[in-house]
Amino acid sequence: VAQRHDRQSEHEVDDLCLLHVVFVFDAGKPDEDDQDQYRDEDRMEQGEVDLGYVGEIKKVTTKPILDALNNGYVPIIATVGTGEDGQPYNINADTAAARIASCLRAENLILMTDIAGLLEDKDDDSTLIHSVNVSEVPYLKKTGIISGGMIPKIDCCVEAVRRGVKKTVIIDGRVPHSILIELLSNEGV
Repeated sequence: VAQRHDRQSEHEVDDLCLLHVVFVFDAGKPDEDDQDQYRDEDRMEQGEVDLGYVGEIKKVTTKPILDALNNGYVPIIATVGTGEDGQPYNINADTAAARIASCLRAENLILMTDIAGLLEDKDDDSTLIHSVNVSEVPYLKKTGIISGGMIPKIDCCVEAVRRGVKKTVIIDGRVPHSILIELLSNEGV
């Protein structure tokens, strides 16, 4: 769904429209590195949540996004797509955001979470790591600093940078106005 703000009043929503972005998937047999990218019956038998069908994004159509932006709409994209086989697939929102950012040749990608960010000690917000280079990621994973739910977020940031996005940021969505602070200040959140 996209919302277009009235140019005379930033507080009034003047129209709503449905925004359909096409994601094309490769739903072939996964290799060892991509086991978590596909429906995995063994994991579900071990009590994990069934996420339905998930796949690897092969293509993103950016025309609907660009059309919405060019017409004054702010696109809000549901991260569900259809494979070439017609099967609907769930898409991790961070993965979709990283791919969309690279396809749009975005300068920045901002991911929002409900924690302070990447922490050296996950139980201590004062250990926030303010900057990470792509080359440091394997070491931080090996030492367990990047773990759990932060792994897919960091992986999306790395993918976006490798695909041409200049800067990626993970911000704490609990901080009031965190996106504005990130975008409009020199130091960011």
